[in-house]
Amino acid sequence: MSRKMDNLWLQELSGLNEIQRRRFAALKSMELGWGGVTKVCKITGMSHNTIDKGIKEIKSSKKN
Repeated sequence: MSRKMDNLWLQELSGLNEIQRRRFAALKSMELGWGGVTKVCKITGMSHNTIDKGIKEIKSSKKN
């Protein structure tokens, strides 16, 4: 991702509640593929566990 795109989605992230923020970060990391969680952690300051939790929530909601 470019720095400009990072700033744009970080700006959007700031307006979300905790659950929405976690899931949005999870979607971004999934979009990036391998190494995405680590990159999103560095950009957002979120923990790896938080983003992993968001990924699990997204994947479980797709099953329903």
